Amino acid sequence: MFSPKSILVPVDLYSESHTALRYTAALSRHYRARVILHNVQDAELPPNLMTLPERLISGHDAEWLRELKRQMTTRCSDELLKGLMVEAGFSGGVPHEEILRAAHQRGSDLIVMEATARPRPRREVLGSTAEAVVASSDLPVLVVRPVQHGFVFQTPAGGQIALGRILLATEFEESDQRARSLAIDLTRQFSSRLSVLTVMERVGLLRALLPGSAAKYEETFRENAESAFRAMESQAAGLVVEKVIREGSVYQEVVRHAMERETDLIVLGTVRKGPGLLGSNAERIVRLAPCPTLLVS
Repeated sequence: MFSPKSILVPVDLYSESHTALRYTAALSRHYRARVILHNVQDAELPPNLMTLPERLISGHDAEWLRELKRQMTTRCSDELLKGLMVEAGFSGGVPHEEILRAAHQRGSDLIVMEATARPRPRREVLGSTAEAVVASSDLPVLVVRPVQHGFVFQTPAGGQIALGRILLATEFEESDQRARSLAIDLTRQFSSRLSVLTVMERVGLLRALLPGSAAKYEETFRENAESAFRAMESQAAGLVVEKVIREGSVYQEVVRHAMERETDLIVLGTVRKGPGLLGSNAERIVRLAPCPTLLVS
């Protein structure tokens, strides 16, 4: 059963957004998990900075190090984290490598990241650090953005999780088996409604060019999908599951379905297209998703 005991959240000490922290705090309370705040700098710094007495911080970088420590201390005492077990750390190096290293060193089960779309020629992509973490992580990564339909709501008692609708986007391949299992597990834990969506690509082009082949492709696809749906039934016994087959572009249909159903969370298996590269469908879904996305390798 999915039950993280240590949740790592990379923090930008100079950002005013608390979106990732809000989700981390709510999940930590629900699962009684430790919260690990980690900040990466592009310069070497003492790994024990948080426990190092200020009188021992010396050298030409002393004031910078003291300021980092003060900023992290402030973040650790954020009202969102009140009553939680919070640890903090720093490291220097390549951001996504250091984030993943810290997650494994601290025994984390989940990474929560905030991503902001950044403009590039003719399109927008995820921030490079978030994309690199998702592409390289063997841990589940929850990606959130400030402007989204969310599933965490603040109450006087703290953040409350309201996972009414979960969307699992799947190709029923071995590579997304963990994502399927996790989506079913979360649906059961939170008494959610689960939509299982698979998408036929290229069928429109086949209909235009090779009508006979298109009909055969569609028939075979639907037969295989129905067989895969049936195979999931025992695992999802007792759950409310909507089975959906759509045709078109994968990322467009996933995003469209999430919008139509007012989905609270998209669960997606990731397949790397090369060393450290995230598949284009996964990247586009995360970038355009109207709600948080949980990516599972």
